[in-house]
Amino acid sequence: MKKIDFLPNRYRESEAARAALVKRWTIVLGIAIFIVPMATYQNIARNQVTRHLAVVGPQFEAAQAKSQQLDQLQQELRLARGEAALLAWLNHPWPRSQVLVQLHEPLPESARLTSIKLMTEPKTVATSLANSGRNRAARRAVTDAADPHIEESRPAAEKDLIKMHEHVSTSDAVVTLSGVSVNTTELHTYVARLRTTGMFDKSELRSLESVPGQEGAKAQNFEIRVVLSPGHARAMAAEDAPSATAMQPALTPEANLARRP
Repeated sequence: MKKIDFLPNRYRESEAARAALVKRWTIVLGIAIFIVPMATYQNIARNQVTRHLAVVGPQFEAAQAKSQQLDQLQQELRLARGEAALLAWLNHPWPRSQVLVQLHEPLPESARLTSIKLMTEPKTVATSLANSGRNRAARRAVTDAADPHIEESRPAAEKDLIKMHEHVSTSDAVVTLSGVSVNTTELHTYVARLRTTGMFDKSELRSLESVPGQEGAKAQNFEIRVVLSPGHARAMAAEDAPSATAMQPALTPEANLARRP
């Protein structure tokens, strides 16, 4: 059955406009109910952050200032350590007088020295292998020096010290003793005792010959070669030594002697 609407058009239009208005206000009210609490929460959170920033801001600035001060102190410490290591290297080689004392004290009365020569010789393969552990830290420092970025940031004192390590790593300080002995047994004992002083890495009897014109006599000319141990400021290696600053002082002769069984 068909429904007949006798209402005028303006009434229907008025009803439709009223329904649309109600729908619009319902939507606006729903949005307001959602936005107002969110805005209120954000405003409260913003105020809290502002108050927290007012407290933390000065602390952050103070922390930054302390961090910069720490960086400066660390740089000054590195410079001081580099200069100290360089001064230790320059000021504490083996004193010549101490080398002579260590050579003379165990010398038997049956032997007489006629010459003592101290010179630098290229390292032998055997000596390099024997000193490989002791020089490992220095080699790592020299390897790092090959990196241009590390080399540019390295203090001048460290650069000089590394160059010195490069130089000494390829050579040995050697003492050559010449003299006359009338007792071969005591001479061999003397050569062996030189290695127990802690100052010498190696000692060997290079030659032993009869004195010309006295072949029947007991007197014999000898030549002894002695390799000095690293001095006070030479690098002692450790497996965990840092490569950039792996310059540790060597043991003194007394400390080396104390470590022997």
